[in-house]
Amino acid sequence: MYKKETKDPNTNLKTFQPKKLKISHWNARSINDSCKIKFIKALERDLIAIQEIWKIDNQSIQDLNILDLTERKGKRGGGRMTTPFSDYDLD
Repeated sequence: MYKKETKDPNTNLKTFQPKKLKISHWNARSINDSCKIKFIKALERDLIAIQEIWKIDNQSIQDLNILDLTERKGKRGGGRMTTPFSDYDLD
């Protein structure tokens, strides 16, 4: 995660300016609740990793920008989801 590339005038080597990145994590114990989805959206972060998402109702998360999603198939509990803030450039 870097901002624009510049060249050091003394060495002619490329340098990069670091970009600030706010990362949050949360053990949700299921996100099938509109209050928890609102909580996720309200966090001031660039990226959030959520553990224990359990079984997900796809309708409730349809407007989240999901980077990674893993559910435990056939078992209760578990799962994880990573979501960046919708306007943040992760490139």
